[in-house]
Amino acid sequence: MMLAAAGVLLPIASMFCVVGLVQDGGRWPRLWRCAVAAGVGSGLAALLWGAMLAAGLSSGVAVTLDAIIWTTVGAAALFTRVRRPAGRSVEMTPSRTVSTFLALALFLAVAAIAATAFYGQASVFPHGNWDAWAIWNLKARFLARGAADGAWREVFSPVIGWSHPDYPLLLPWLVARGWAYAGRETVAVPIAYSALFSVALVAILTVSVARLQGVTAGLLAGAFLLAAPAFVTYAPVQCADVPLAFFYLLTIALAAEAERSRSGGAWLLAGAAAGLAMWTKNEGAAFWLISAGALGTAALRGGTGRPLRGPALFLTVSLPLVAALIAFKTSIGLSNDVVNTTTAGMLWARLADTDRVVLVLSAIGRELWFGGAEWVGVLPVLGLYLLAQGWTRPIEAVVARAGVIVVLTLAVYTAVYLATPHDLAWHLRTSLDRVILQLLPTVIWLGCLLTRDAL
Repeated sequence: MMLAAAGVLLPIASMFCVVGLVQDGGRWPRLWRCAVAAGVGSGLAALLWGAMLAAGLSSGVAVTLDAIIWTTVGAAALFTRVRRPAGRSVEMTPSRTVSTFLALALFLAVAAIAATAFYGQASVFPHGNWDAWAIWNLKARFLARGAADGAWREVFSPVIGWSHPDYPLLLPWLVARGWAYAGRETVAVPIAYSALFSVALVAILTVSVARLQGVTAGLLAGAFLLAAPAFVTYAPVQCADVPLAFFYLLTIALAAEAERSRSGGAWLLAGAAAGLAMWTKNEGAAFWLISAGALGTAALRGGTGRPLRGPALFLTVSLPLVAALIAFKTSIGLSNDVVNTTTAGMLWARLADTDRVVLVLSAIGRELWFGGAEWVGVLPVLGLYLLAQGWTRPIEAVVARAGVIVVLTLAVYTAVYLATPHDLAWHLRTSLDRVILQLLPTVIWLGCLLTRDAL
């Protein structure tokens, strides 16, 4: 287990040094750097592992090479940073108001409840839910057991078409890599990554809002997410929806940080986050396309000097990841089940079906209202908080742009449900709550940044 822990922590520690190197807008809070490093480092480690499997390396050779690469990256970044002058510190100033202490108490209370729920769920269901062991961990087992002789490619076999062979492999590669370091297939690895992405997601939301809106607002944002039944339900189940939610929010939060501090490094990391979202789930492709378009459009409309510098840095990192994903999907020759079974005529008929539209929109509305709760979910409570506080006027450009990205991404999700060849009621029932969860942290981020002031 010590080797497994080393495998999990090595790319995170290396990326922590890299983040410290690129923080050209001043020194970022350590919690922020840790959360960014946890997600981006783990994601890049997964892609590196997949590349080594594709190259035909055995698990033992891959582990050795992986450790050398990440140690070298971290040492090089640390050495370079030591030689550079320290940037201006922008650590958050602690707030000592009564409202901040109340927000902290609320945050700690819901965090304790969420942590207890996570532990209980992971103890009772150590292999996760159906999607975890029938899709994500199933693929990880193929990748782990077939590394030596190339049999891992059987993960794309149409015989197990129900496991969605077309899904990107970031999470399975990550789990298989952890198992290779551990020397065995232990449930501790996927559980650890579920916890890692869940904690990192809460940290990014809390710190980003705190930096942009104040410590009290940041604590409330984190409490809203931790109190969301959908998040508490899906955080421990070892599926890709929470990691995808992390990369969505990280992309938008880093883009906001980049505009706030004129940080080229934040643009680079935002590009990495958006590219990794594509490798996490198919939905990430729509998010990347919408984000890249929104960022480029905003830069052209409001920029001075070199308006496209930021989006160019964003694309510098994300485009190679996009190209790699296209090459990967082209090489395996798989298509999505929704796309593969839908003709243009069928698509138009479904999109024009009024009853179908009403069913999808009403289901989305219910999920936004309840979010896994019995009577009222987190988003309506967030709406009441926004009404009680009032909202900023005019709305900041970064907030408006993030809102456009969320709305357009949700519109794409809606169109997919309308176009699905599967039984619509079944498709909504088995996936809509997870799909909405992917956008939930970003919606909370938006809501907290729209408020005029924290309580």
